Amino acid sequence: MADKSSKKPAPKKNPVKNPGTTKGCDGFLLPEVCDITCADDFHKKLTIFLQDNKDASLDGSNVKKITTPAVQILLAADESLEGGLKIKSPSEVMESVFEDLGFIEKLNEWKG
Repeated sequence: MADKSSKKPAPKKNPVKNPGTTKGCDGFLLPEVCDITCADDFHKKLTIFLQDNKDASLDGSNVKKITTPAVQILLAADESLEGGLKIKSPSEVMESVFEDLGFIEKLNEWKG
């Protein structure tokens, strides 16, 4: 019978950041990919987060791809907060897409 104590434990996998989740207690990390494939899940998570954290900010530093559906979700969130949405550290990709869609002024407003 083999000695079980000589077996090495399996290496721990690096935890994958779960995009669209809270980051600490003061913000919400936007998903790395914000497109149509994750829009429904993103909308649900963002809605739940903002219900409990109306004054919190969203962290856009992680965003590597964002498309129109996610921008629409953010615009709707801002409207539901009566213009109170805050985004800190939007990525260059995020700024570029907002520029292309004609919403760079809105993003700049959210950056405060």
